[in-house]
Amino acid sequence: MAIPAPVGHARETAIRDALAGAGVAERHRLVEADGRPAIELLASRGVALESMGRTVQDDPVFFLAGGAAGAVAAGLAGMGAA
Repeated sequence: MAIPAPVGHARETAIRDALAGAGVAERHRLVEADGRPAIELLASRGVALESMGRTVQDDPVFFLAGGAAGAVAAGLAGMGAA
């Protein structure tokens, strides 16, 4: 499972604590990945990111998590480093 990083120590700790509290860390391997390159690539191609009315500026951790998941998947597929 991808964990977005860097999002700030306090947020990273909160994310890890929430996953551990839900038992996710026991069932899945947690992998930290930087989601910023995905967001930057989409921005460079003119793709405006928005989900439920929120933008990257409104909720960066939400979008960083998606970028991190993509980075981990690309790494597993041999298309890039995770």
